[in-house]
Formats: sequence, structure tokens, C-alpha cells
Amino acid sequence: MQKNRNKWMKMGLFLSTALLLSVTTSVNVYAAKNEVGYVNLQKVVIDSKQGIRLSRQLMKTKKKLGGKAKAKQKLVRNLQKELKQTRQQKKPNEAKISKLIAQIRAKNRDVKRFVANANEDLTNLREDAVQEMMRRANKMIKIVAKKGGYSIIFTNGDAIAYLDKAVDITNKVVRAYNRNYK
Repeated sequence: MQKNRNKWMKMGLFLSTALLLSVTTSVNVYAAKNEVGYVNLQKVVIDSKQGIRLSRQLMKTKKKLGGKAKAKQKLVRNLQKELKQTRQQKKPNEAKISKLIAQIRAKNRDVKRFVANANEDLTNLREDAVQEMMRRANKMIKIVAKKGGYSIIFTNGDAIAYLDKAVDITNKVVRAYNRNYK
């Protein structure tokens, strides 16, 4: 049983290697006749002026929301402090204690909801902005590809076994993006 498993694993490895070599060879032959380029879309999003502004804007929004969350948490701490003081009195007011406990629970729920909503809002803002940037970047890739005489542009780094830096046109796309989307 183990011999068959090893035999099939070796066969699979051999076939994978053969397939990779045939694809690499055919891409190299094709690349010799035509221009091939590569774009790191994540780098376009991060390095473009709009991407830098987006990052700063998201950090500013996150800081603002974080400040609001801290203010809400401070209210909870103040209620907890009041509860502690009320409990330490010689004759604690049980009605006031019950009311404070209810307020603390309500405020804690409010803080948790606020934080969850804030995180969701930040995620949605980021995803929407990145999606729009990707749409624009793809438009710029087509323009750069046509101007540069590229036949193939790869954007998925995982699909490339070897990448010569000479075919990486990411910086050209970033510059074109910056010229067109200030």
C-alpha cells in the first residue's frame, strides 16, 4: 500500500514538473516574440497617491472612532467607580446599586455595538475604496500595456514561477494612475 502511494506521489511530482516546464518554456518562447509584463496590484493600491491618501483617511477615521469608543468606555468606568463607592457606603442604597448595574450593562452593550459597527464601517470603507482603485488600476494597466506594446500582463504573483524585474511594469502603472486620478 505504501509503495503504491509513493509511486503515485512520484508520478504526480513528475507530471507537475513536466507541466511546469512546458508552461515555462512556452511562456519564454512567447515572451521572446512579444512583451510580457507583471503588475503587483497591491503595490499599486499602496504606492499610488490615492492609495496613500486612502490609508491616511482610514487611519484618521479609525482614530476618531477609537476616541469615541474610549469616551464610551470611560463612561462605563465612571459608572463602575460610582457603583463601587455606593457599595462601600455604611448603608448602601440597593435601588441605586441595581440601577447602576443596569446602566453599566447597557453601556457595555452600547460600547460593544459601537466597536463592532465602527469596525464594519471601516472595513466597508476600505473595501469600497480598494475596489474602485482596482477598477481604475485595471484601466491604467490596459493603457500602459497598449502604449508599451505588451501582449500579456500578469497580475497574480502566485501564478508566476519566475519573474524578471525587467517585465514588472507596476511602477509605470502607479505613475499613470497618479497622473489620471489625483
